[in-house]
Amino acid sequence: MKGGIGATLAGQILRFGTQILSLAILSRILEPADFGAVAMVSSVIGVAAVLSDFGLSMAAIQRRSLSDHESSTLFWINTAIGIFVCGCINVAAGPVADFYGSPSLQEVISLLSLVFLFNGMSVQFRVLLTRRLRFGTLALVEILPQILGLVIAVVLALSGLGVYALAWQQVAVALVGAVGLAAASRWVPSWPRRGVSIRAFLGFSAATTLTQLVNYLSVNLQTISVGRVLGASMAGVYNRSFQLFMLPLSQIAAPMTRVLLPHLSRQVSTENYGRSVTRLHVAFSYVLVPVLVLLGINAALVSDVVLGSQWSDAESVIRILAFGGVFQALGYVYYWIFLSEAKMGSLLLAELPGRVAMIFLTVVLCSSGVEYVAFSYAIGCILIWLASTFMAKQRSSADTLSVLFVSMRLIIVTLLSFMVPGAVTVFSLDDPLSEVAVLLISNGLLLAICTVSACLPCYRRDIRSILAELPASMKSR
Repeated sequence: MKGGIGATLAGQILRFGTQILSLAILSRILEPADFGAVAMVSSVIGVAAVLSDFGLSMAAIQRRSLSDHESSTLFWINTAIGIFVCGCINVAAGPVADFYGSPSLQEVISLLSLVFLFNGMSVQFRVLLTRRLRFGTLALVEILPQILGLVIAVVLALSGLGVYALAWQQVAVALVGAVGLAAASRWVPSWPRRGVSIRAFLGFSAATTLTQLVNYLSVNLQTISVGRVLGASMAGVYNRSFQLFMLPLSQIAAPMTRVLLPHLSRQVSTENYGRSVTRLHVAFSYVLVPVLVLLGINAALVSDVVLGSQWSDAESVIRILAFGGVFQALGYVYYWIFLSEAKMGSLLLAELPGRVAMIFLTVVLCSSGVEYVAFSYAIGCILIWLASTFMAKQRSSADTLSVLFVSMRLIIVTLLSFMVPGAVTVFSLDDPLSEVAVLLISNGLLLAICTVSACLPCYRRDIRSILAELPASMKSR
């Protein structure tokens, strides 16, 4: 597993760099309204992405054994769903464009429908590579389409195609990714056969799909609401801010789930399960939480460097999202617990209160500005973490108390860190400091907080456990 983590992290670092480069370049060529248009469309039709997978990828990865005939049957189901979804999106293109009052979006929607067809076809190829623990190959196959998609988008953007540059970028990534996964897996699905039962997959996948659907609606309703109420430009600001904030989470958390799920699923009934969960939570959280804290404190600098000066409204949005993202990162361990123990109903119950609150607050606060939409997301993340902590304690065999103590230590550091910029500003009201001075002082105080924390026994114990894993991880790579 450690070799898989190393290969996955190396690949995700390259992918992270590619996406940062994409954000930096395209944000300077295209207008916020171009990003907003694609974001508004994707938020409505993107629900099809959840349906085209139908939770069958997680169901297949989580299984202890998977026959070739079962894989083939699942492939044809995902492909059929992809074709169906692609057709439905084309039919809905007109009404969706009318919903936003922009008939020109109809062609963009039809073009983006191809993404769901290609993604549906690629699901089981990715599952096979994951089950074979070929994480290095997976990383390579995911990086190359991103690079090619960026090149295509830049060329089309410089040619003046605007929103179509972003649409073709997504189509190119999906198509090249599907071809690459199929070639790398060296597997040709057979035709469906009678007598191959997939009933066991459907129970798991139905609960997974429902959970993913609730998650999708709670997040993407924000972009839909901003676009509908505040316009395409503000939707572009929120979308770019959210995408920038999500980069650390998507580039670390999602790939780690692919690596960890097969490993944890095999350990559920063993004595090592609880210790494995705690160790993974420590390693994951101590990497991701500091990144999000740094992002929040340096939101102004990150916004200027990555997005450009014309995206000044993104600063406060990024800061608020980063704070909520800390709780999202700390909650990933419960996601792994419920997945590995196949308790998808518990996962849904844990996430539902926070997701409902996120939707309600978005609808109520959207007209007040994008900062309030970001605030609704942060509140939702905190509620989800609290509910997941309670649910895991009640229904999981993992050592949830140790997990909670690790999380609380990081939450204390996070709260102190996010108070720093505000405190610096308040104490300098009589003689306001420059932005550079506030930035330097804030980061200096953050370093002091981390240094003092590292001297405390509980934090030192966590750090030692991470350092103890590094030699074995490097050796396995």
